[in-house]
Amino acid sequence: MKFDEFRDEAEGTSRTLGRNFEVCVTFEGASAYTTKTRVNLPMLPDDVELDTEMVRVARGYIDHEAIGHQRHTTLDALGKIFKESEKSGRYAIPKLVNAMEDVRIEPKVIHEYPGARKNLEATVDAVCREFLREYGSDDELWESREAMVPVVITWAGRKLNNYGSEHLDKCIEKIDPMIYLEAEQWAREAMECLDTWAVYELAKKADAAIYSGREKSQSEEGSAGLVSVARLPSVGEVSRVKDERIHDIKDVDPTVVIQRLFDKTIEGARNEGFRSYSTARDVVVTRHGAHFLSGAKGGDPVTQKYVEKINSHTSEHYRRLVQGQRGVISTMRRKLERGLADKVARGRDVGKEFGALDTRRLVQGYSGNPNVYWRPEDVPDLDTAVEMLVDLSGSMSGRKVVTAMQSVVCLSEVLNAINVPFEVTGFSNDGKLNQWLRTDREASGFHRIDNETYFVFKDFKEALRPAMGSLASIASCVIRNNCDGVSVNWAGKRLLKRHESKKVLFVLCDGNPACEIGQNCKPGPVYQHVVDVVCSLIDQGVRVVGIGIKTNAVMQFYPDYVVLNEVADLPGAVMKDVAKMLLGERYEVDNSQLLRSSSRSRRRVA
Repeated sequence: MKFDEFRDEAEGTSRTLGRNFEVCVTFEGASAYTTKTRVNLPMLPDDVELDTEMVRVARGYIDHEAIGHQRHTTLDALGKIFKESEKSGRYAIPKLVNAMEDVRIEPKVIHEYPGARKNLEATVDAVCREFLREYGSDDELWESREAMVPVVITWAGRKLNNYGSEHLDKCIEKIDPMIYLEAEQWAREAMECLDTWAVYELAKKADAAIYSGREKSQSEEGSAGLVSVARLPSVGEVSRVKDERIHDIKDVDPTVVIQRLFDKTIEGARNEGFRSYSTARDVVVTRHGAHFLSGAKGGDPVTQKYVEKINSHTSEHYRRLVQGQRGVISTMRRKLERGLADKVARGRDVGKEFGALDTRRLVQGYSGNPNVYWRPEDVPDLDTAVEMLVDLSGSMSGRKVVTAMQSVVCLSEVLNAINVPFEVTGFSNDGKLNQWLRTDREASGFHRIDNETYFVFKDFKEALRPAMGSLASIASCVIRNNCDGVSVNWAGKRLLKRHESKKVLFVLCDGNPACEIGQNCKPGPVYQHVVDVVCSLIDQGVRVVGIGIKTNAVMQFYPDYVVLNEVADLPGAVMKDVAKMLLGERYEVDNSQLLRSSSRSRRRVA
């Protein structure tokens, strides 16, 4: 699986989680980490191949952190628990809480999402393999009850849940059976806990039993089955234990494993490959509001400004645009309708022995030929979806963006008239959401450090009428920079989700990508990325057409392109592609060509 495919999958999960639990999965920078509302994975070049193990481990990490902890752990409680434990000098409690909480939440994840089991098993196997690599030869450590019990609790809990893992089994084989039996009992009790606070109370009991020599009997604590052990250091002595044994275990966290897997992958990737710094702050703006690709809601002053831009005009402004281009729209519409009528007329299956008499074969019939009848032939419908993506960078300001907007309005009217589903989107950014990165070393090696802003003026699911105001606002949405490859890829993926067999993407732009890049980066990969994205979409069956607005720069990136200097050029410049894509390669938009190919040539020329 390519990295961009995995990222799309994870971001889809993130949007669901964001709606339900206010947590998101993000891809940013070079580090893996988690916060109260975010699970972050490192960014890789889009075309990097991820092996099956890495994909499963990463999925398991997301399932464990984003679905498990974010949904079932009282995260605010953890901070209080850890602070209280540090204050009281009971340094083992945070480790015990972490271990017991993992054991408690994972069965819940599997119950809710049965498919998560395989992912969690892969993550556990990777963590156990890393533990063996780091600590496998430390015999003294493996014999230390106080050092090993917290981590063995997680092993026992996973084994109780029947996890299939080669390296988990190897870890269990290596540990002292008495230590394992004790850890298993704590794991069983942890699985019965109702919430994080109950886990904390259980962790305090385990701390007293293991580290303070204050193990209580079953009648006092209800902890039947605990293994009896010799007295261990008292609370006053735990500070020394902390330095010697408790902290010997470096908690082989899934985050560490994920980080190493991603680091290893990026080392093997081609250094010149295009790599974004983040998609976490890429924002989608509609007339109803804004949201980030991660699923988080946009509500800051920057995103609110975008929403105001897309709502700056009304349907009345749209009608004025239509009135101003009525001649162009009428010409385009008549040509397409004529082509459609001709396509229907061609739906004749001739040379049949039964059916309606074919008057063009009367001489053959008189000669005794029986094949002089015709029957109607099913003519496939248009079955086409069209995406129009508009470059809204600073260089498009002025007459260029007005021409693009007028062109979109004309195409929208024509496509709406012949019932072809279409969507209109735009892209740009102002660099404000990630402006701190321009002088930050963290951005070194990344070819895109600006967030991308996507406008959805009309989506596939809505009718034209309610979107008229947004379409009339296109010229008001010009911002600053543009990263064409990323945006064309975003629009192309939206189009690929459509069920229609034919998919057409028009990109209306005026030149090269122009985005902020990180230190030690050259712009070459940014340009090549556009070509790679276009070729990839074409390979997936999308017809991609670059419409150069007052420039032929599109010829560098789009094998199929036209140049549009004025809206009046639209019927000739673009209609050839529109007609062929909607009606078939044999159709031309020139009137005389249409008439010559038509079986009803007596129709008047438009």
